[in-house]
Amino acid sequence: MIARLRSEAGASIVTAVMLLTIMMGTALASYSYVDTQQRESSQERVGESSFNLGEGSLNTQAFILSRNWPGTASRTYPTCSNSSASTDYCPQPAQLAAGYDSADYGNGSERRWQTTVRDDAGTPPSAFYDAAAVTARPAWDANGNDRVWVRAKAQVRGRWRTLISLVQIEKVPESFPKRTVIAGRFKTTNTGNKIIVDTNSTATSPHPVTVRCSDAASRACMDYEPGKGQIAPNDTAVATGQYVGQKALPEDVTARLKETAQAAGRLYPSGSCPSSLTAPVTYIVNADSCGTFNGNTTANSAASPGIVVVEQGTLRFGGGFQYYGILYHLNTLNQSADLVDLGGDVSIFGGIYIDGDGRLLAGSSKVNLVYLDEAFTKVSSYGTAGVVQNSWRELSDPSPLP
Repeated sequence: MIARLRSEAGASIVTAVMLLTIMMGTALASYSYVDTQQRESSQERVGESSFNLGEGSLNTQAFILSRNWPGTASRTYPTCSNSSASTDYCPQPAQLAAGYDSADYGNGSERRWQTTVRDDAGTPPSAFYDAAAVTARPAWDANGNDRVWVRAKAQVRGRWRTLISLVQIEKVPESFPKRTVIAGRFKTTNTGNKIIVDTNSTATSPHPVTVRCSDAASRACMDYEPGKGQIAPNDTAVATGQYVGQKALPEDVTARLKETAQAAGRLYPSGSCPSSLTAPVTYIVNADSCGTFNGNTTANSAASPGIVVVEQGTLRFGGGFQYYGILYHLNTLNQSADLVDLGGDVSIFGGIYIDGDGRLLAGSSKVNLVYLDEAFTKVSSYGTAGVVQNSWRELSDPSPLP
């Protein structure tokens, strides 16, 4: 027995067992560490996926605001989500789904988003975002300061992120040709020695009556009394054969003006007409629906001129009506009739554009059209909507999407 106890046979087994135990412990620890890192990486990827989906939803909603600014209560924005029906005010669910369809975003039921639009309080962009207060505000630009809050909330595989930003619509100053008139032809019914159109032209700053027809001596082209000072100064401010085959304004400018009028509730379809022309931009589809703008009223001012855009029909003025700004007839029906008719003691301070062969019919009793430089420099339209600097942030919002 003593001899057996003194024997060292089998000692290597003990060493092997000890080494195996150490190796197994190290392997299990390494496995546990790798597993933890993989789970953390997975959670991080899910969080990043939620963030990307939320940011994409917010940017898409801001882009939609560029095309459909909520300037009136009739353009109130709904709460949009991945289950919303397709509208002009919401991100299209199918498009967002196509842009965020990798394995990181899971299947359709694991990927959700929601956007809301609310008016701001007119405070500086750096003001604290109070979720409860903002949620209670109107879903359109009720205070008219061209800024709204956009909130986007996204949820991927149970992980949600909430992003907010103040979005502001850009005002684009429009540049108009400084011409008192651009039309196909011109006519006045007065035969006396009096000024009908005052272009306020000088040798260095001409603002002529511009017609597309080329024969100034033809009554079919320029039907007025030359030599009697009806176009001041001294019938010299006349330009013929210009803008042939061209519109007075590029189509992108006209499109921006139409969108601006629509956002402000100043777009009038055929059969409707504004009760007043006092506004920065007014867009009328068919001027025949309006009859005659008359009465001793004044629309706009020299300090705040506007523009009226008409697609078809004859825009008529009478009485002692006064308008500060530009009248622009698109002549979409390509007519050669009198498309702008100035009658009575009407006074237009600004300019008049008529596309195509349409004719301007000036009045007969007084100066009906006076060039006003401010009318060509103070009109603006809506451009793109963008994030206000330092207003973008992520909210700590623990509530999941409903």
